[in-house]
Amino acid sequence: MNEIKMLRETEIGRVLQMVFEQKLPLIISYICGERWQIARALLTDIADKTFGIKFSPQKRTEPVHIKKGATVGITFKCGCSDANDRFIFDTRVISIEQPADASCIGSITLLIPEQIEVVQRRSFERVRVPESMSVDVNIWRRDKVAAPDSMGSASVSQAWQGRLVEISAAGLLVAVDFSQGPDLQVGQFIGLRFTPLPHETRLGFNAYVRSLTPTASDESLCVGLEMVGLEASPEGRLVLQRLCNVVEQYSKINAKKSHKK
Repeated sequence: MNEIKMLRETEIGRVLQMVFEQKLPLIISYICGERWQIARALLTDIADKTFGIKFSPQKRTEPVHIKKGATVGITFKCGCSDANDRFIFDTRVISIEQPADASCIGSITLLIPEQIEVVQRRSFERVRVPESMSVDVNIWRRDKVAAPDSMGSASVSQAWQGRLVEISAAGLLVAVDFSQGPDLQVGQFIGLRFTPLPHETRLGFNAYVRSLTPTASDESLCVGLEMVGLEASPEGRLVLQRLCNVVEQYSKINAKKSHKK
């Protein structure tokens, strides 16, 4: 099973120190205006119970808007494990250093987490849905954040049904027939829901549209989706664990099919 491993408390300081020394980039996810936002940052200092980060310059003019007391999700890769394993955790903002220039991005201080989880790299390798399966995916425009697997219809403005083509712990590829007139745009915030395997409970979470590509037959639109914010809460990480398991089960089914050939 593609289990999410947990770092021991004694390992957390060592890992964060390595991130600091190697100047490894951090990906920060946070809620702003009822939507998930993502920013890049570097770890600048480590204290007994806190650590500081400074945001990297962005290709945009507005500063990162994070409030004191907010919970944020952090993801990074570290050489102390497989180079493509991802370390994830959530933590709370303790203080904010406001920049003198409003067009610049400031620094924040966060609590050192009590736990950091490690997601294995193979979970981020996309696998195709087995040929023997057809997995329907409901997607809809979403105006604000909803809790993972609690995807009510209150903020639904328009919805479509697609077919799952590929999946990983980071994203999905969904084919939506043009007959439904899917009105989607890159960067759009959506909700989605699907049942990955028979007799399982459904999965639901937030995502962003990252690509839109017509199929070769020009009958469907392939919608590339990127999950966002799952690392920022225990509920989200449970969804991430299920996604890792789905990736592994699909891989095993595909491997058996290939071996029979």
